[in-house]
Amino acid sequence: MESLTGSEVLIRALSSAGVECLFMKEHPETEAIEEAVATEGSIRHIAPVSETCSVPMADGYTRYSGKPAVAITAGGGHLLNQIVGVASAWADKSPVISIGVCGDISESTSPIFDRENWDQAAIFSAVSRWTATVSRWELIPGIVRRAAQEAMSRRCGPVHIEIPLELLKKREEISEKAAAWLSHKTFFAQMQSPPRGDPGMVRSAFELLRTARKPLIIAGGGVIRSGAVEEVNELAMKMVVPITSTMGGMGAALPDNPAFLGAASYLSGEAFHTAIKQADVVLGVGCCFSGLDGFGLPPLWSSSIKFIQVNIDPEDIAINPPAEVAIVGDAKQVIGQMLEHAANAAPGPDRSQWLAKLKRLNKEHIERIMDEASRQWELIHPANVFPILNEVAGDSDTIVVLDGGNTALWSGMFIPVPGPRRGFFPMGMGTLGLGIPTSIGVKAAVGDTPVSIISGDGAFLYNIQELETMRKYDMPITSVVINDSAWNMIRAGQAMSGEIYGTDLPAQDYAAVAESYGMEGRRVTKKEELRPTFKEVFESGKAGVVDVVVDPDSIPDSLISFARVEFAGAKMPPSKIIKSLRGGGMKMDIRAWNLLKFIAKTR
Repeated sequence: MESLTGSEVLIRALSSAGVECLFMKEHPETEAIEEAVATEGSIRHIAPVSETCSVPMADGYTRYSGKPAVAITAGGGHLLNQIVGVASAWADKSPVISIGVCGDISESTSPIFDRENWDQAAIFSAVSRWTATVSRWELIPGIVRRAAQEAMSRRCGPVHIEIPLELLKKREEISEKAAAWLSHKTFFAQMQSPPRGDPGMVRSAFELLRTARKPLIIAGGGVIRSGAVEEVNELAMKMVVPITSTMGGMGAALPDNPAFLGAASYLSGEAFHTAIKQADVVLGVGCCFSGLDGFGLPPLWSSSIKFIQVNIDPEDIAINPPAEVAIVGDAKQVIGQMLEHAANAAPGPDRSQWLAKLKRLNKEHIERIMDEASRQWELIHPANVFPILNEVAGDSDTIVVLDGGNTALWSGMFIPVPGPRRGFFPMGMGTLGLGIPTSIGVKAAVGDTPVSIISGDGAFLYNIQELETMRKYDMPITSVVINDSAWNMIRAGQAMSGEIYGTDLPAQDYAAVAESYGMEGRRVTKKEELRPTFKEVFESGKAGVVDVVVDPDSIPDSLISFARVEFAGAKMPPSKIIKSLRGGGMKMDIRAWNLLKFIAKTR
């Protein structure tokens, strides 16, 4: 027999479920867990400065590693700091295990309301795949194991557990059999055989795709999670079908694939809008057609498209566009089945001109923006930043985390994600400020591989205190701040509606802030300074911030696409836009005219 505290049982149970890292701010209520982590030695503990960042850090860790990660927070009002991160993990389907320490069962002081003792799990139920409250010491192992199973099964997602403080401190004897069970590594995702698709439905889907004249493949995050990137790109090449990805599937469509359409979703500009207006068949793999994709519905998408949808979770199939063929199965298995058909099938229609047209539109889109950026501007045009950054960071196989509004759009257009788990964009909820903590979680998982965060100044300010966490744990993350001293995605929308207010930010020197944390800090105000500065900071091997001062009047045309997918195909008459631009004080130079051209071309 062995005597263990509830905290020690918790840590052993998490370790047996495949957890290798937990994120938890120190607090008197979590002291017993800290002691158990140190005693057991099987799980790494990283303590953020702010409780708000524990879940995004765990989210970043699991996005890269594919394993469940844990965020633990003290109870009461402290626990509510987890809700933003859990909601974002829910939207992006990340298997984060959120654990809250709740008040002791016997300590309620009010029959009506006690601010230290309330149903915390109910708050999280709407954005968690599964929730549970531990009522007895001996239930801890089973509930933890179930939590890991729920987090990692089907499409994955966050789960939430409540554990009373008294149970974490309580010490009980555990039988040898129970102790052995706790030491047995049982990582749930490795215990299941990925489900294959129904053979008849796979054949029907393949024939529909094979005979299509203007098909399109859209790969989502499920392609990456199932390890199907190689297979789906092979299918696109073999069948000459243009391929792109959703925002959450960045890295699923490979840039060196001859069938590669362009940057994820609407970031490829006219190519994306043309594809979804003219396609006759769309194969959506591991995606659910969310608001970020325009829901797959008119008026943004053609109403005559025949959709083939492949998803491991039946709840995510045909929830927006109706499916001609809906296949429940693992992406790697189903695409593998389709490749088997492709090996012996007769060729379909010649689609080379369809692919060439889309690739030409994407090329012209990039060339138009770079022509605009090459003009003489008083401040750095944002489009000048990212090709140079990509060239410097690409030499070191850097993993990139994106954060912010317009900044994420600019960088997503110009920084290709060369493969799975090479780029991360916590976009499902559009939550600003997750970049820094997510990059810390990714860095905790990747070890020596370089990690960089690209953030707008507004997003960077949300969790700038976590620069101290980078310093504390010696994490040489390079932060690139695109500094336009504004909430510029909102400001741009205001400019188009005629009045700008409440969107200014201080002209802060973020390089100086970095230096105050003992990090490298560089401020860039001229285009010619970009390359040497990026090179110097990336090669330093130290944590650093490059503060790039850019022109707030340079707006990405993908912002127009963002508005359209978010607002279900919102109409933008050019005449009304011109009037609004003038009323809002936007300069009517080539930048404004290019926005108008983009609106006209993508109507």
